[in-house]
Amino acid sequence: MDRRKIKGWDRKKLEEKYGISKNAEWPEIKAYIEEHNELTQKDIYEILCLWDGESYDEELTINNYTYKIHIERQDWGFVNGYVGVERNHELYGKDYEEIENDINVHGGLTYSGEAYWTDDDDFWYFGFDTAHIYDYIPGHYPYGIYRDMRYVYNECKKLLDQLVERNY
Repeated sequence: MDRRKIKGWDRKKLEEKYGISKNAEWPEIKAYIEEHNELTQKDIYEILCLWDGESYDEELTINNYTYKIHIERQDWGFVNGYVGVERNHELYGKDYEEIENDINVHGGLTYSGEAYWTDDDDFWYFGFDTAHIYDYIPGHYPYGIYRDMRYVYNECKKLLDQLVERNY
């Protein structure tokens, strides 16, 4: 469900309704959901929408190549991580399946392509998600371990290091 289609979507009203700030960390949100058994799926979705859209971007230059890291929380609360290589990099335009056997990142590579979150087509991204069977997915799969923004950032750095180390 797209949050814009929720009738009466208003971040401020929802923050007041649930008493959760958009800056809340996952443990606080998880505790709130677990403590309120009366919450419907729509309530849980609204809570996750307050939290959705959190993202982080970083640009680094290593060995004369520019790389970009992009991390974003998805609608269901799980987090995806991406590392972009610039147009003159030998991996630009390659499918992730061509390099996945050489890369060790959470759950394996699951994405390659231009950034869908921006119009910048000067970078080609390789990405991964944290929505696997052993991952906690808020409101959907209540088992496993929740992979937060910090965890995904560390995995992005690991992915970046592997791309640089292998001279890709």
